[in-house]
Amino acid sequence: MNSLSRIDAPASRLTHPSRIYYVHPLQLNGMEAWRETFRHASGLGFDTVLTAPLFERAPHSSVFVPRNVDRIDPALGLGEDVTETLRGLATAAGESGLRLMLDLVIDRVARQDRESDPAVADPRVPPDENCAQTIDLSPSDQTYRHLEEWRQRISALVKAGVAGFRCLGVERVPEEAWASLIRSARAASKETSFLAWTPGSDFDRRRALKGAGFDGCFSSLAWWDLADGWLAEEHLLQREIGYQIAFPEAPFAKRLAHGTESCEVLERRALRALKLAAHLGGGLMIPMGFEYGASMPLDQMNGDGLGLAAFRDQSAFDISGEIRSTNEKLQQEQEEFHRRPWTLVAGSHTSAVAVLQADRGDPRPSGKVRAVIVNRDLRQTAVPPLNAIQQIASSFLPLAEIEPAGGPRLKPGEVRILEGTASDLIR
Repeated sequence: MNSLSRIDAPASRLTHPSRIYYVHPLQLNGMEAWRETFRHASGLGFDTVLTAPLFERAPHSSVFVPRNVDRIDPALGLGEDVTETLRGLATAAGESGLRLMLDLVIDRVARQDRESDPAVADPRVPPDENCAQTIDLSPSDQTYRHLEEWRQRISALVKAGVAGFRCLGVERVPEEAWASLIRSARAASKETSFLAWTPGSDFDRRRALKGAGFDGCFSSLAWWDLADGWLAEEHLLQREIGYQIAFPEAPFAKRLAHGTESCEVLERRALRALKLAAHLGGGLMIPMGFEYGASMPLDQMNGDGLGLAAFRDQSAFDISGEIRSTNEKLQQEQEEFHRRPWTLVAGSHTSAVAVLQADRGDPRPSGKVRAVIVNRDLRQTAVPPLNAIQQIASSFLPLAEIEPAGGPRLKPGEVRILEGTASDLIR
């Protein structure tokens, strides 16, 4: 038996990574639309619904830039009282077996000159920046008062039934401020989850989040080109924060189904991204409409209020069944490979690459390895880089396919999983 110590990431408070369905509130109107969405998310196998902010906006403003955080946006048809509205939504979510989480932005409010200015926004500037006034959170009496107001607000939301928060602006808000808010929320309910939205932020800022109390963060997998090594570096760094939730496409970003390719290729791309997010993330998030092949991104400033029907009626394809199956597998999956370092494996003369993980981080003391193999080509088959994988995982042969494959070559866009166990003699 090899005596090398196990390489573990720090323990997480979460007992199991979340499976999140992301909702844009401007796409829904009234409580019944929310109940339908909760039933839909539950039917797809999610355990959590995460929504963009529900607070009152100024005209021509993003949902991420509130005018009044103590009032619900009238456009949502949910009433105006924040506590009662969130209590009602949390109760409705619970009736479908779901937790309700809320996006949290504490350092921005609507610019007052946006109250009546319908001018065309600068397209080079994101909508949440174009209409925002940033609040300086450097140490001061004013900052203390601002954070105290948010501590009270968050405690009230938690007591109303909100189970957790996705925290945006982690690169702008000091880690001490996040730690203060997290402690306050957990004084109201120790089970409250906090997830840091880390994609796009500086690596040094992410390192500083380690001791702030976050349960996890988000992977940048959706932007990976299936070749460069930077994602493995990010994965290793973010293990220190907690579970890394992955997603095939980001909320409010360009859709995978947007493009001029055939529906077959677009669906293939979506399924590949779904499987990679499921196998390489520590948790999964799907934005509403992804299951129907929505081609238009969610709009921070607008929504038609037509609910799920708007996505179903304009669907390019429907992968609801695949999402349901993926969530069922994630629910049953052991967590032996979550938060383990990656080794990127590429073979010569093939469009296929693999991500190799060992259940103890370092393959030498490990009892099991897993290889996630993906064909980068969406139109041609490819040879899996088995020789390169077997050289690294020679102590774990033979590697077995987790699901029956279609043959020795990878289908266009296919994701294939191999696992192997070390014998007692080798270990």
